[in-house]
Amino acid sequence: MSRVLFCAIGQLGHLNPMITLARHVAAAGHDVRVATGPDMAGHVAHAGFPHLPIGAPGELRPEEFTEERGRRLIAELTPRWIGDLSRHVARWRPDVVVRQWLEGASMVVAAREGIPQVVVEVCLRLPPEYAVYHPALEIARAYGVDPAALDGDLWLSCYPPSFARPGTPRLPHEHHVKPLLYDLVAAGGSGGLLGTLPDGPVVYATLGTMYNMATTVFARLAEAFAGQPYHAVITTGPDCDPASVLPSPPPNVRLARYVPHSLIFERCAAVISHGGFNTVMCALAERLPLGLIPLGSDHGTNARRCAALGAAVVYPGCVEEPYLHVAPQDVDPDVVREMTASLLSDGRYRAAAARVAEETAALPGPGHAAALIDDLLAQPGSSVLRQNAAE
Repeated sequence: MSRVLFCAIGQLGHLNPMITLARHVAAAGHDVRVATGPDMAGHVAHAGFPHLPIGAPGELRPEEFTEERGRRLIAELTPRWIGDLSRHVARWRPDVVVRQWLEGASMVVAAREGIPQVVVEVCLRLPPEYAVYHPALEIARAYGVDPAALDGDLWLSCYPPSFARPGTPRLPHEHHVKPLLYDLVAAGGSGGLLGTLPDGPVVYATLGTMYNMATTVFARLAEAFAGQPYHAVITTGPDCDPASVLPSPPPNVRLARYVPHSLIFERCAAVISHGGFNTVMCALAERLPLGLIPLGSDHGTNARRCAALGAAVVYPGCVEEPYLHVAPQDVDPDVVREMTASLLSDGRYRAAAARVAEETAALPGPGHAAALIDDLLAQPGSSVLRQNAAE
């Protein structure tokens, strides 16, 4: 049995895919711990893993996560994360570190200690011409770490190859696997809500678990769906009370904090979303067309990829610079209504989503990813930093 340390930025959208992979690694017989923000302690404990806190409570504010402000915030917090993680690693001595590509604290600590690294790509990495914007590259330079550590010793791309950014070269140690979908079927109340939905088309809308703080968008979505020939389910996220967001929703609109994708997608005809990576991957895997309203972060990138594959309608009023997005206060219910109507009436979007779903279904799952980590652990001196030091 080996010690496997999973490291994730302290937000559900970053943590949940890592929890999915961690469960498969633990099932293979390894001792797993999860290092992430203190706000995620209960979530990690519920998943059944020991939690190693890094950083301070409340330091990752959703409003900070535009592309540029997010990079600046992570750069500011990284020294604290490195200090906390260094102490955990010194006490526990993991055999391998599993991290996300854009997070640099665990990269620095693992590189300094010569610990093999598994890099998980759960949001699209930057192509070479945009390497200057790579947040972990800036961190590596600042801490004198060999840039080879950026790519780790094993790279897991958790999406179908057609979804990759154009011009992104495949790494020699890269493996594509199915998206690491997190689905909490035991969440209370969701089954009852779905059981009350009448027959007919259902549209599902979500802003994920970070940009759900843009609560004005929920009201715009409800207005867009009101009186339409379908029923809509809007999830507001675990930290956002539906009653406070929309006390009196239209008769054909239901609100809930959370509904497991495995349940709602069985009834869905289309998904309206901010374009978060996990939501997009879940919808495409279930052959569902998307209406995307990018609000920040990597949403614009995901929206462009979905549109290029023919599986999505992107909000037409987006601002192009500095990244593709629309301000929450500018979301127009009439535009969202037209987007939704197009998804429901034009079968080409569903056909394109089905093609992506077939490509996704052909990929190996997270159990295969866990087996690849096993293979890495079986290789003595497998860390790329150890190899470079020996040359």
